[in-house]
Amino acid sequence: MSLLHILVLALVQGVFEFLPISSSAHLVLVSKLGGFPDQGPLVDLALHLATLCSIFVCLWPEVRRVFRGLWLVLRGRFQEQDAKLALLLVLASVPGLAAGLGLYLMGGEGAHMRSLKVIAAGMAVFAVALYVADKFFPENKEIKDLGWGGALIIGLSQACAFIPGASRSGVTTTAGRFLGLTRTESIRFSLLLSVPLILAAGLAGTGELAMEADSAFLRDALLASFLTFLVGCATIKLLLRYLQKADMTVFVIYRLLLAGLLFALA
Repeated sequence: MSLLHILVLALVQGVFEFLPISSSAHLVLVSKLGGFPDQGPLVDLALHLATLCSIFVCLWPEVRRVFRGLWLVLRGRFQEQDAKLALLLVLASVPGLAAGLGLYLMGGEGAHMRSLKVIAAGMAVFAVALYVADKFFPENKEIKDLGWGGALIIGLSQACAFIPGASRSGVTTTAGRFLGLTRTESIRFSLLLSVPLILAAGLAGTGELAMEADSAFLRDALLASFLTFLVGCATIKLLLRYLQKADMTVFVIYRLLLAGLLFALA
């Protein structure tokens, strides 16, 4: 890949992975509009692992609580708040992991999964869902108020993230808002929930990455990942600060405009 291609991929993934507007749609769009070759699923995987590192750095207090909670669960201390947080995330992770495993066993993404029309439709449908959830549902709960049923609902929504254009961050944030979570808490839970899914994808694809014989490919993937990590850290910080004062409308409008552009290009 050219240096320009790497820079663009890092910027797109680092910004749009965390915003509720679909990073996969933008990665495909970059290939179409920029005249770049499709970077393929292995580079996508490397970029997602970089965003995982961004989450660990920016949300380390919460991530540490989850690890502590898992340790408490192993010791049978289920009543503590950190243990509950860990169990909520475990429960919410199951549907997405099951959907990802099913897709992997079926051979992964087909060509239709990267079709502009399919991605555009996903962008538009889930934009409307985000608007409804954010405008007409209360904003009065924190993650600690989330029950088992709520965690499962968010987990089921994450399974929908494999629909092209849906946006993993978008569907889980939308589900959180339907349940009454504040905007920042919806984003925080969404980010934490992405960790098991990205780790699972990483374990499934690391072997293939390691066996990649082309040293130039590995160099490009590492550089793109490092840049993605830096951009991702900045994006998370700015997003959480922005949502303390604003709503999701700007993301809804952007998704609809981008869906229209993708339909026009299809």
